[in-house]
Amino acid sequence: MEPVDLGVERYATVAAQLLERRAPRADVLRAHGLSEALFAEIERRWSVAMDDEDRRGGHALRDAYDVAYIKEWEAHRGPFELGDYARLTVAAERGHLAAALDSIGIRRTLWTRLKRVWAKRLAESRSLAGALQRELARQRELRSAEAHGVARNRLRAPGS
Repeated sequence: MEPVDLGVERYATVAAQLLERRAPRADVLRAHGLSEALFAEIERRWSVAMDDEDRRGGHALRDAYDVAYIKEWEAHRGPFELGDYARLTVAAERGHLAAALDSIGIRRTLWTRLKRVWAKRLAESRSLAGALQRELARQRELRSAEAHGVARNRLRAPGS
């Protein structure tokens, strides 16, 4: 195979396909013209570059990686919407994040990327930030009502 130089966005796309395991690893790499050894070198190079940038206080490479990774993930899963973000945020507030992530098949590392991408989206759009605040309030109210309903049902005597 000829050497292939992947930009950070394409690297993120390949990484997402590999980590989401929708196809055998060898098939994914072959589809991108990569060998295992070449991809390992590309992965090492981008990891070092992102770590170096992070140490200098930058995050443009990581941000570009996250956006491309999420885009590839959403291309197969479907969009991760405001309501999804709000539900997981409320679950995290209440100490139920692990169960919430497991219930919808999201890995913790993906959640970290989703939070960073959403933080940037929210910072760039006041209307989106306002919509999130409304959805968070709605989700908190729903979860409180559910918790009260469960507690009330536990207090009832069997057969009552």
